Amino acid sequence: MRMHLTSLLRAACRAFAGTALASLLCVAPVAYAADAAPAADDAFRKSVTQYQAALAAAMAHYRRYPGEALQLKREGATLLHVMIGTKGELAELKVERSSGHADLDEQALVTTRRAKQSVPIPANLRGVPFEVHVRVVYAADGAHQHGDEPGPTHPR
Repeated sequence: MRMHLTSLLRAACRAFAGTALASLLCVAPVAYAADAAPAADDAFRKSVTQYQAALAAAMAHYRRYPGEALQLKREGATLLHVMIGTKGELAELKVERSSGHADLDEQALVTTRRAKQSVPIPANLRGVPFEVHVRVVYAADGAHQHGDEPGPTHPR
């Protein structure tokens, strides 16, 4: 099921590249690393991938376009490194590849912090640190649909 959903999201991002819809859809997982688990542990890797997809989906919900960046039609994609600690906390969050615009990168970090709170850690990942990478795409042509309005809060 996860592979099917991930494949559909990737296909949609490719199909709608450069359109307003792509700017809404294309907060997407791009890779994962599971250093804390043996290479043969497929269940662990699947759970990391599922968590990554859930985080990306939550980020799409929380993503906002900084007002000034929208007015200036700044666009770009920020690649983030997200490390989840043994207690499920956000142990590390950093920009791995900048969009080229500090305000877009900062908003991607804010979006990730908000989204993280709404994504539960799968049972078999609890107590084990793991990392994921996510990309946040900002395209001015479709961003006006969300603007800077605050997103809802979700209890964890």
